[in-house]
Formats: sequence, C-alpha cells, structure tokens
Amino acid sequence: DIYLRAQNFEEAYDVNEIAAYSFAMENQIEKSIEKMQQVLNQRKEKFGDKDSRLALTYVRLANLYYYSNNKAKFEECLKLAHGFIESDKIPKLTLMQTLDELSQIYKGIGNFKKAIELAQFAKTKLDPVKDILNIAIINRDLGAMYLELGNVHEALKSFDTYIQIVSSEKDYSKQEIGSVLSMMSRSAEQLGDLQRALKYSNQSCEVYQEGKDTQRSIEENISLCYLYKKLKQSSEASKCIKKLQLKADAAKDIPQELKDYIQQILKDFK
Repeated sequence: DIYLRAQNFEEAYDVNEIAAYSFAMENQIEKSIEKMQQVLNQRKEKFGDKDSRLALTYVRLANLYYYSNNKAKFEECLKLAHGFIESDKIPKLTLMQTLDELSQIYKGIGNFKKAIELAQFAKTKLDPVKDILNIAIINRDLGAMYLELGNVHEALKSFDTYIQIVSSEKDYSKQEIGSVLSMMSRSAEQLGDLQRALKYSNQSCEVYQEGKDTQRSIEENISLCYLYKKLKQSSEASKCIKKLQLKADAAKDIPQELKDYIQQILKDFK
C-alpha cells in the first residue's frame, strides 16, 4: 500500500506478486491465485489490457493454475503470455524475465522442445556484445535441455559456446564452469570420445581446484580416474588415484559418505 500511496505502481505490483507467491509456498494455492488475479486486474485497470507488463503476471498465474490442476486456465494464461512475447513493444527486460519463467514452466512439465524454442528465441533478442553473459547462460541452459532430450551433439555445442564466453571472465563462478565442463565430459564419454571426455574432466578438476571447491574437485577426480582406467592408461590412472587420496586426506569438510566411497575406489584400483 505504501507504494500505491507514493504512486509507484510497478513497485506495488511487484510486491503484491511476491505476496501472492508466498501463499503458494504455504500450499495455499487458491489464495495465491486470488491474490495474483488481483494484481492482474490492477495492472489492467491502470495500464490497459494490452500493456506488455501483463506478460509476466500471466506466466505466474499459469504456474499457479498448473499446481491447482486447472488445465484449462493454465493453457489460457500460457496462450495470453505468448501473445505478448510476439509483440515488438515488450521491453527487453520484461521479455527476458517472461521467457525465462515460461521456459521453467515448460521444463517442469517435461516439454523441453518448447523450452528450447523459447531459449533460441531469447538469443535472437539479445545484443551479441552488451548481452554476451546472458547469451552464455542461455547456451548453458540449452546444453542441459538438449541432454534431457538425448541430443548430446547439440548439448556439447551449446556448452562449448558457454565455456568460450565465460572463460575470459575473471570473476565468473568457478563452480558453474566446473559443472558445465563435467557435463561436457560425461557427454563426450557417452559418445565414446574418451580422449575428449578426459580433456574436459581434467579442465573441470582444475577449475574446481581454482575455486577451492574441494568436494566437487574430488568427485570429478574420481570420474577422471575411471576415464584413465577405461583408456587403459595404467600409469596415469595410478597418478590420478594418488592425487585423489592426497585430496581426500587433506579435506576436512567432505561428507562421510564420500570418504567411504573413496576408500572403496582405492580398493578397486589396487
């Protein structure tokens, strides 16, 4: 209400949408829908029913209707949201938020093809220089979705684009880069390209080490050892196991379950 009194309508609607979602977090879905519908009606009254900012509200309503098992309303809200996406008048930030949340819905219901279509569309709306990090994130998400569909070749292409962009960013999350490199290694292994899998796994270990992520570094180190074993590179496998043991012995905060698993691996490699 304080935002409404100050005539800051957008802030008020954003706060009210958060409040509406808070009911959903408490499993009060119908109450959440009622509050979100109020926000939608307020936006329409203030800005008109053609205002592009309604797109996000329709997406959020669709999400709530999905969880209330109201298929007709779910599909109706999705259709209305899509109508705004196709408009040239929708601001870039609103468009990106809408596409992101829509994509999450489609992924949630297992429609990865539609989620990929939205991600590809989002890339066409981004500036290749100003929005380069957003393009990287979309490529990372595309890679994960292609994997869900079993399209490993396309997944690797998308992941590779992501890595090429973020590797030059000094402050970019080492954990994220390491995770993508790890997925790339598993993907290459799936294709039977063990040398390529080995390269990505080594890079993943290094990045996790740089980011001081001990647990993930150890977990990737385990995968690396098995890759050497598959390639029948006994000498490298032996070195890898020794490195794994040193890391495990030095680690103070890894779960006991992982420690036990490492001990089993050490026996397997004897």
